[in-house]
Amino acid sequence: MTSSDSSPSSSSAAAAAATLYILYGSATGNAEGISKDLAAELNENPAKLPSPFQKVVCKELDLFRKCMKEWKDPPSSNQHPQQTKYGVILVSSTTGNGDAPENAGRFVRYIKKQVAANDTTSFQHVAYAVLGLGDTNYDQFCAMGKLLDKKMEELGATRVQPLACADEATGLEDVVEPWLESVVARVASSCLGDSNASETTKAAMDNPTTNAIATASDDPSPQAVAGKDVTRIDIESNQVSNSTQTPSSSAEISNSPLYILYGSATGNAEQIAKDLAATYESILKNPDANVYFKSVVCAELNHFKKLKCFETWEQEPVSPGSKHGLIIVASTTGNGDAPENSERFLRHLKKEAKRPMASSDDGNPAPKGPLRHVAFSVLALGDTNYDQFCNHGKMLDKKLFELGGHCVRRLACADEATGLEDVVDQWTSDILMEMTTHCRGGSGGNLVSLLSPINDIAKLEQEEEKKSELLDIPSNSSLASPGVLTAKSVLGLNEPDPIPAVDKSMLPKSVLHGHTTSIRYLGEGISQGAIPKQDSSIDQSVQEELDDEESPFNFARPFESKIMAARYLTATPLDAAEKICIEACSANGSFDDQYQRLAQQITETYFPLQLVDGIKTVEHERNEKRVIEMTLCVPNNSSWSYQPGDSIGMVVSNSVEAVEFVLGMLKKEHGINPSQEVSLDNGPPIVVEDIIREKIDICTVLKNRKVLYSLSQIATDPLESSVLELMSTKTEAGNRLMDVFFHEQRYSFIDILRNFPSCQRISLDSMLSLLPPIAPRYYSVSSSPLDEKRTIKVNNDLTSVTVAFSVVDYLTPSRKGNNGEEVGLRRIHGVATGKLEALAAPFLTSMSSLSALVPPLKIFPKPTEEFLLPTKLETPMILIGPGTGISPFMGFLEHRKALLDTSIHEHAGNVIVFCGCRRKDHDWLYKDELERLTDERIISRLLPAFSRDGPEKEYVQHVMKYDASCIDLLLDMIIQKEGQVYICGDGNKMAHDVQDVLSELIGAHLMSVERPAASNALIVEKGKHYLDDMKARGRLLLDIWS
Repeated sequence: MTSSDSSPSSSSAAAAAATLYILYGSATGNAEGISKDLAAELNENPAKLPSPFQKVVCKELDLFRKCMKEWKDPPSSNQHPQQTKYGVILVSSTTGNGDAPENAGRFVRYIKKQVAANDTTSFQHVAYAVLGLGDTNYDQFCAMGKLLDKKMEELGATRVQPLACADEATGLEDVVEPWLESVVARVASSCLGDSNASETTKAAMDNPTTNAIATASDDPSPQAVAGKDVTRIDIESNQVSNSTQTPSSSAEISNSPLYILYGSATGNAEQIAKDLAATYESILKNPDANVYFKSVVCAELNHFKKLKCFETWEQEPVSPGSKHGLIIVASTTGNGDAPENSERFLRHLKKEAKRPMASSDDGNPAPKGPLRHVAFSVLALGDTNYDQFCNHGKMLDKKLFELGGHCVRRLACADEATGLEDVVDQWTSDILMEMTTHCRGGSGGNLVSLLSPINDIAKLEQEEEKKSELLDIPSNSSLASPGVLTAKSVLGLNEPDPIPAVDKSMLPKSVLHGHTTSIRYLGEGISQGAIPKQDSSIDQSVQEELDDEESPFNFARPFESKIMAARYLTATPLDAAEKICIEACSANGSFDDQYQRLAQQITETYFPLQLVDGIKTVEHERNEKRVIEMTLCVPNNSSWSYQPGDSIGMVVSNSVEAVEFVLGMLKKEHGINPSQEVSLDNGPPIVVEDIIREKIDICTVLKNRKVLYSLSQIATDPLESSVLELMSTKTEAGNRLMDVFFHEQRYSFIDILRNFPSCQRISLDSMLSLLPPIAPRYYSVSSSPLDEKRTIKVNNDLTSVTVAFSVVDYLTPSRKGNNGEEVGLRRIHGVATGKLEALAAPFLTSMSSLSALVPPLKIFPKPTEEFLLPTKLETPMILIGPGTGISPFMGFLEHRKALLDTSIHEHAGNVIVFCGCRRKDHDWLYKDELERLTDERIISRLLPAFSRDGPEKEYVQHVMKYDASCIDLLLDMIIQKEGQVYICGDGNKMAHDVQDVLSELIGAHLMSVERPAASNALIVEKGKHYLDDMKARGRLLLDIWS
């Protein structure tokens, strides 16, 4: 009798042993795309999956808990008894200042905690490799990848391949592709007990030439998405039944269709390919046609896997000497790059070409190559203004031949600079006949006579079009778009002057973009029942992934919180809030889009921003400086706990105005209704309006040059295209345009569409590919869970948390155009804070009748790992928080007060608080609370700085530097008593200035003892070394933002 409970366990262990795990941490979609592409390729082609693996599981790093259970014990495999490890591949990007992506933070916290607990065995049964993605423009390049690689080894895992670091600044592909070529085989070898794998890795890590950090991109170029549906499958075929054909023998009919595949960026290659397919379809409909291919398939090159092209081409043709037929039309984008819808096909050809027997030594097609049964011809489209003319087509032609393909006609290269038709018309006129003849292995039959009249008609139509174009040439009027006029003004050009030509080598390199890889439009004839509806509840599988002390709420699954209270921390009048509430009452308490639009109009009326002789008035400064404290309800249980120093994340949506603009554009340009349902990446149905409102970021300042280059390819106006292309380069002119449009005037994607209107033909698919998802906004917690006076207990299930934020509302600098018109002074509203201020209106005015109707906010906890109170009350604290930087310190101070109230014998260290604002009577935040805490001796010394009240601006660093009594106290607390220093607020200037002053003060004190006559440079260097040591020991902590 067998045991009934042993079988499932052994079966599960065997399944885990046969699984290759690919875990990713991704912010913008790069790491996710690389991971999913690799997993899909291996799962779709089991022959490429080496033993002991039989399947691939790809998931976010944060979903690691179930994996940990499987990796706890050694692998158990009857098929591979020698297997000693589970195979794991980690791919992760780095966000912020070396931080983990949102979907990898939980895993990072876990491995840090285990290492701190001296755990060395958690991953002892794992063989792993790490690919880090980063950007050398940031200090913490690939910090996440480096951390994962290090901690995995410390926890007992076996590294099988050196860490690879790919740089987005120069392109990811050069690192990503070689790494992908070898990583799976190395992991498999190590899992089967091959010690050489890990030894080779150690040797490689010791070798600086093999362990160098390189850069590249494994991803499609963003410019390749221009003007078309880049992710929708569009396969056109026409099957002809046997009754319509009268072949003389079965040998005259191919056992495969004629493949016409294209790689297209602007639509030219796609149109040529589809015209060819339509021509062949018209032949198929003729009952007298003696055709060889019984059907035609026209599709993007990247759909080769879905079409099972290589499987078909590997099959023996219908008779000796015959071939499968392949026609390719391919354009080239960027600096010799493949369009997005063909780069995957090209990568596949490159990989196949590296395999043995891929080519022959005598210049002939490889006799055993995978394309030995294929006859092909390539039409390449390019532009001789670019250095890499027709590079993509040339590469395809070369690789097809190397893999055994038989070239029907030499590569044809059409030049857009002189006119594509000169080459295209001649090539398309007889390529179908030549392909049929070659593939059949004999005469072309009567296909020639059938093609001739079709080609003659086509040529007549083209001639008529050219004649009509000559009779209707648009005048070169001065109706240039606003964006073009502004650009010419910035560059010092007059209106008739041309836009400077672009050196094509300066254009952005290709890189992966797009969180969404496929979009399916749900309509008539499509079953929506097969697509699961979204379930917002937290299911058991998700719950199992969580730490015991971890909240189940995150960016993907936020908590719907209600506003409990709100108040202005600035001396801001309530007239606007009251007016907003009155208008809301007249609209029956509706907080819809109309409410948001109206609230913004009222805000601009009641808080005017005006300049006098180009200078801000006092009223202007007061109106634009508005700070709100908001109290939000959160669960009163273990699902949400917080401590001072934590933040909350908030899920936000695009502005009403921006959403309405894009929805109107999609309706006008593409006939897409806001209520149209689609499926993204085979996910649950979602309407287009929700996609534009919540999924893609159309309102944040646009600083991505690759997006600008993509838009330059979409723009139909030549001048607009030239300006956007120039703007995308890092040339002197391009940098000037970037500075004005984006750094000075704060243009968003929406602003670009409005000022360069010919870009409005962009498709929904292209927007999803180009634009990042909307990032959450983070706000520091300003309360303490121990502060019962400020905590609102809703009921046993709900309590509260408090945050403070500045309402973003300002004018961009003035800028005059060539005609003296004002093109600057744009009023910018914060997407998140503007909406929050509008929703807070009923609470600001205590209109309780409306407060209950305010819709919930979607929030989630963001715990801090370092910005925490000292573990001992005796430790002195220096808190430096100008502006809203004081916010988290209010939680610190109230928490410290509560602890002191409950402690008996403990002596508390001194606390100095530096806070700053513009004017004492307007924006001294938490003034009453700070003075009260000073009176209660929670604060030892309160040192405010007011930058607009005196004849000269005074900031917190000035108070620190020039107040003699303050200096002595600071040095005593930092050096003698080893106190902790906290800096919170602006990271662009304030944080640097404060640290410079601290370095100078500390260095001068230390050098006064060691070398009294030391130079200022030595003093500063000494102080910086001391601060670096403080940071390393957790005594100098920063919470800063830009």
